[in-house]
Amino acid sequence: KDLSRLEIRPLAKGSSSALEVGQTVYAIGNPFGLEHSMSRGIVSGIARTLDIGERPIRGCIQTDASINPGNSGGPLLDSQGRAIGVNTAILSGTGTSAGVGLAIPMDMVSKQVEAIISRGFVRRAFLGITLAPDEVSEQLQLPGCIVFSVVAGSPAELVGVKPMRKGSLGDVVTELDGQIVRAGKDFFRILDGHLPGDVISVKVQRAKRGVDEGIEDLVFNTTLAAKDGFKPQP
Repeated sequence: KDLSRLEIRPLAKGSSSALEVGQTVYAIGNPFGLEHSMSRGIVSGIARTLDIGERPIRGCIQTDASINPGNSGGPLLDSQGRAIGVNTAILSGTGTSAGVGLAIPMDMVSKQVEAIISRGFVRRAFLGITLAPDEVSEQLQLPGCIVFSVVAGSPAELVGVKPMRKGSLGDVVTELDGQIVRAGKDFFRILDGHLPGDVISVKVQRAKRGVDEGIEDLVFNTTLAAKDGFKPQP
């Protein structure tokens, strides 16, 4: 299509901060290649967490508006036509809409867009810790998140955070920046509130080995790196 012949107007930008369950919403996209499709639904839930990759996306909008392959990247609109989110994923056992769609909230999208416009990229604080699934900590009845692995040369490794190794339990993160960590969502919520260059404290619980076996609490202070500019050490 010749876009030069079209009158293109931006969508009005809404806010996702005041959304309420039950509000009417509309999802726009190209499901299965069917262009300019729109589905209607409601906000089924707010503040959902989408576990994707090593860093979950927090604060997602849940909707029962039909979202299928091809809807991703399309806007989620409120009843006044304002963009309140970006359609992102579906939770389904078949790969098609099962009434549970997730959209990234517009307030979060706006911050990232502003960063891309001003700097050309998004700067995210990086600690260098990969956490074991929460289910492992729950089964072992541990008070925080198990450190599964630590990136070589990262802020976490430089201060001595220990990962799981050869069947032995790694450090258990119980606090980050003085705030209690009970699950992965707590860890990333706190980390996402910081910028590269910030100094934060990491409190861990570590199993002692040798004659004086037991548990010890350790606190490390480290400077966060930038996710976009960090290069792991070989």
